[in-house]
Amino acid sequence: MLHALRQGIRHVINAHSFIPIAIVLLGIGMGMSIAAFSLIEAVLLRPLTYDKPESLFTIRMTDARGATLGASYLELQT
Repeated sequence: MLHALRQGIRHVINAHSFIPIAIVLLGIGMGMSIAAFSLIEAVLLRPLTYDKPESLFTIRMTDARGATLGASYLELQT
């Protein structure tokens, strides 16, 4: 077992392309993890910046087929 471990470490050290590839892959993985956490933190964990976020609402309209559509301010004026 110890001989196989030594041989594996020696093989990794002699493989000159392994270390740059490992560093690049670790950097990509860390960057993706940080980006995912930042997105989740900004969207889900941070509270809204409004005085009363519980009073926010959405106005929707229903067309003749029963499909729900978003309503814009201009549509509500008519």
